[in-house]
Amino acid sequence: YPLRLLHLQSNPELSVRPLELWFLRFDGETMPLETSIKAQLSPSEKKRLTSIQSKHKKKEYLLSRLLMRHALSQLFKKPENEWQFIECQNSLPKIRNLPEGICFSLSHSKNNICFAIYNGPIGVDIESTDKKRNYLEQAELFMNRDEISTLKENEVEQADNFYRIWCGKEAYYKALPLAEQATFSILEVSVPELVKHNGDWLLFEGKTDQFRLSVVTKIKPSSINYNNIPGLPSLKIV
Repeated sequence: YPLRLLHLQSNPELSVRPLELWFLRFDGETMPLETSIKAQLSPSEKKRLTSIQSKHKKKEYLLSRLLMRHALSQLFKKPENEWQFIECQNSLPKIRNLPEGICFSLSHSKNNICFAIYNGPIGVDIESTDKKRNYLEQAELFMNRDEISTLKENEVEQADNFYRIWCGKEAYYKALPLAEQATFSILEVSVPELVKHNGDWLLFEGKTDQFRLSVVTKIKPSSINYNNIPGLPSLKIV
């Protein structure tokens, strides 16, 4: 189903704009793209790249930077090679020349990357749901009692509920300021409560046969725009 609003924003006077979601799926040959983006990397990005040992992670890193630059340039009409990225340890990079008030979030899962851009706090998480797990055992690590009860009550939809709650919590965490992330407990946020419209955050959800997607904001967007890199396979959230 499409991304849908699950919690209504309580402050309608805040300035809003469309929420931009950009997707990149890399199933085939991407070496030309990887080579092209390397020339645009900042010194801190090049240093980060050399520290990545896995070939797959290197590819993922390069394509995420390509996606981010492309999306920002499409939105703000600036050449892709002019964005000034500065890598930060254990967090998203800073972009020196990003327009004031613009926030972004990034997520990747199984050859898919999602980049969200908005003019307010934003968190996005995408997860592949085809990996079999001991759902109840792993739920103990990040779910509260009510959420675990939901898993136990409906075995048929146990996998979908597991990833729905996981995705929602991850997106919520990413939307928080860094200072709050440092003291945040994942058990504190309840996805069922977000669904019931309790709290100050908005939760949007979407899925395909294989992926779950959650987006959390504090300002209700005027609309949600879905975008894919031209010439590459697309991830369709329907």
